[in-house]
Amino acid sequence: MALRVVKEPADAEEVVQDALWKAFRSLHGYRQDCALSTWLTRITINRGIMRLRQRKNEPIGLEDIYLQTRRKYSDLLPAAEKTPEEICIAAETEGILRQSLNRIHPTHRAALCLRELDELSYEEIAQQLCLPLSTVRIRIHRGRRQLRMILARRLARRCEPASSRIN
Repeated sequence: MALRVVKEPADAEEVVQDALWKAFRSLHGYRQDCALSTWLTRITINRGIMRLRQRKNEPIGLEDIYLQTRRKYSDLLPAAEKTPEEICIAAETEGILRQSLNRIHPTHRAALCLRELDELSYEEIAQQLCLPLSTVRIRIHRGRRQLRMILARRLARRCEPASSRIN
């Protein structure tokens, strides 16, 4: 879950450590109305969101850019059954989806990823996030709507004539 929220393995490790430390210090406040795993997941998501807020103010170094680029293109090694064109299209599509998902509000993204990527039911998501079912439905709906708007804007920019983009 931490990796889904912060998108970087090193940051995800820090988030998990921070979340476990926070859980240990707050164990006295644990209410047993939800499972311990649900409580830990909620803490992890909150710590991940806090990490994203902190990351906005951090400068990006050349080493970070190199590592991100290397990781991004290491997935493009050709598979025997795919053509180079299919590999490029799949990589571009995945990149567009990741960029678009990263622009969605973190609470909506968490619920949407649990639904669409992990294929959890609404009830399971509500239990995982320790939220009412109605809140989960709203977050997934809003996440889908945000994703749809982001992708529509991106498609509209791609489809407009080059002369109108110059002006």
